[in-house]
Amino acid sequence: MQRFSFRFFAILSLYMSLMVSAFAALSSPTPTPPGNGTPVGDPAKACAALVAYDFSTVKDAPSLVATAVIQEATAEMPKHCLVDGRIAPTISFRMWLPLETWNGKFAQGGCGGRCGHILDEGCQVVLARGYACIAADLGHTGTMYDNLWAIDNVAGEIDFGFRATHVTNLTGKAVVTQFYGKPPRYSYYIGASTGGRQGLVEAQRFPYDFNGIVAGEPAMYTRQRVSRSRPEAL
Repeated sequence: MQRFSFRFFAILSLYMSLMVSAFAALSSPTPTPPGNGTPVGDPAKACAALVAYDFSTVKDAPSLVATAVIQEATAEMPKHCLVDGRIAPTISFRMWLPLETWNGKFAQGGCGGRCGHILDEGCQVVLARGYACIAADLGHTGTMYDNLWAIDNVAGEIDFGFRATHVTNLTGKAVVTQFYGKPPRYSYYIGASTGGRQGLVEAQRFPYDFNGIVAGEPAMYTRQRVSRSRPEAL
C-alpha cells in the first residue's frame, strides 16, 4: 500500500508539473500582455446573467450554467467570472472569464488519469495572461485511477474517449461569445498524459476545434515512439 501510494503521488506530481509547464508555454518565450477585453454591459450583471441564458440550444452540446460568480483579483489571478455548469448528459465543466483583461483568446485544459474531476491549475495559469479558459471532468465523477465508472457505461466511455473534449470546446466558445459579445479570435488546447491523448484525438477527429494543440506525454498505446517537443520550441 505504501509503495502504491508513493507511486500514485509521484505520478500525480509529475502530471501536474507537465500541465503547468504546458499552459505556461502559451505565454513563452515572449508573452503578449493581457488585453483589455470586457464583457457586454456591467461585468457583475453579465456574469450573473449566464445562469439565466439558455445554452441548451448549443448544437451537439446542450448545456446549462449552474453558477456564475465574480471572483476578486488576487496576486496570481485577475478579477474574473467563475462559471460552473453541465453539458448533457453528465459532463461537468468550469470556466474562468477575465473581466477586464480578456485577450480575445480561448484555452481549454485537458485531464489526467481516468479524470473524474476538474483540474483547475492549468486554466488559472493562463487566466493571468488574459485567456478565457475551460476544463471538464470528461463525463463522470471519480478518482484519477478509478475505473468503476466505466462498467456498463457505454455513453461514459464515449465521453471519455472523445466526445467530452469536443463538446466542451463547443460549450466554452458559446459561453465566451455570450459573455463578451463576440467569439474568440483564437482557440488553443493544452493537456498532458490523458490530456495529451485528448489533444491528439481532437486533432484527428475534430481538427477545426482549435487553432493550436499542445499534447504532452500522451497516454496511449502506439507501436511508434511519440516524439517530445522541446520546451523552447513551443
